[in-house]
Amino acid sequence: MISSMANLRNHHNLRQRVPPPGLTDEGKIKWLSSLKPVEYDQAREEVAKELGIRTSTLDACVKGIRASLIENKDSPFEIVEAWHEPVDLGWLLDEISESIRRHIICERQTAHAVALWVAMTHFDDVFDIAPLAIISAPEMRCGKSELKRLIGKMVLRPLDADGMSASVLFRGFDLWNPTLLVDEYDAFVKDDEDLRRIINAGHQRGGCVWRCVGDDHTPKRFNVFGPKVLAGIGGLAPTIMDRGIILQLRRKLSTETVVRQRDVPKVFFKNIQSKLARVALDYAKPVSAARPALPDSLSDRAQDNWEPLFQIAHVAGDEWLKRAREASLKLSGQDEDIKTIDVELLADIQEAFENTRVNKISFTDLIKAICDDEEAGWATYNRGKPITPRQVSKRLKEYGISSKPIRFGYDGVQKGFDIDQFGDAFARYLKNLDFPVTQLQPNKDGACNHVTGKTPILGMDEVTEGVL
Repeated sequence: MISSMANLRNHHNLRQRVPPPGLTDEGKIKWLSSLKPVEYDQAREEVAKELGIRTSTLDACVKGIRASLIENKDSPFEIVEAWHEPVDLGWLLDEISESIRRHIICERQTAHAVALWVAMTHFDDVFDIAPLAIISAPEMRCGKSELKRLIGKMVLRPLDADGMSASVLFRGFDLWNPTLLVDEYDAFVKDDEDLRRIINAGHQRGGCVWRCVGDDHTPKRFNVFGPKVLAGIGGLAPTIMDRGIILQLRRKLSTETVVRQRDVPKVFFKNIQSKLARVALDYAKPVSAARPALPDSLSDRAQDNWEPLFQIAHVAGDEWLKRAREASLKLSGQDEDIKTIDVELLADIQEAFENTRVNKISFTDLIKAICDDEEAGWATYNRGKPITPRQVSKRLKEYGISSKPIRFGYDGVQKGFDIDQFGDAFARYLKNLDFPVTQLQPNKDGACNHVTGKTPILGMDEVTEGVL
């Protein structure tokens, strides 16, 4: 019995002397700094030999890290201990993405991108680019704040920016290197040029802002590099949007259900953080060394943004590499800015279909129909002139709706819309549907309104005057 206990102690001591496999040199020094004095004495010589440095040099490095920890003892972050056993990276990403889809209505590609981005925050010493996670939606009540809150429960050192000024923000970044969480970004950075500079500069390692400090106004450099979540409606300045991965959300239908975050035990997300801390230790070296191929169709900046996520996906396995590729093409495949969508335009288009009783309409007739309502404001939208097809197209594009060539009987082929193109948007963003848009059928007999170029709905009791 005594011999068994001695063997157990020896095994424990041996385990404590050896850092986890796959750590970078910096990771090994951080690991040493977390050990108790006896454990540190047992491990220091072996680690110094691995690093090819003197033990006195190693002691100085560890002392510096510990001094930094003491200096930051008032840090607002909870200490997250690494999971007690190795964790499979691919399995953990599965768990995170599944959790996201339980709580948030979003495309699977969005959930995959969020899972990879959350993991990226824990590899804080590995990457030189920190892409923004920009949570966007066309309207309110699409789950933007919920997703921001959910991400905040899993990332490394989450810091909520509500009520922060620019001066507090860059000092906090320099001191703690947090993951910044910003809600209602349209109000947060709207008129604050300093905040925009901080967000832009923090995209790449080494990004900083300079300020004069002290009575003698000595210039000082403040680090602002690090991951940031921005949640809001519509788009931001192009310089900010270009540095981010756009996570588009949609409003929940009455038939869709999600699990409320408050119904999930807190220990679930604490365990996620702990497992992420473990994979950051175990996989730091292979993730740092990974050089996966990126889709050629992505712009140079988009490739910069996605590369850290691809490196993690590459190490997680072929399935996750495939998911990363699909997500990047889905979310960043088109180099366009997100524009604010006015739900009133959808409502007026819905009314135009109802009033004209058609299942397809030309672009010209659609513009005329929405401009006929003087109270709607579309007749004077364009600086006193009617809204243009280009302006309508930009607004509808956010909903995935675009005009297409349609044949209107004897009027020939014109740019226009089918009613079915609006079905999903009407259901998600308009409360009252006065007619069942999904049940409308195309007119197969080719009859058309010779005057207006509109096709009547099949099954109507009356035929529009002028139909041949």
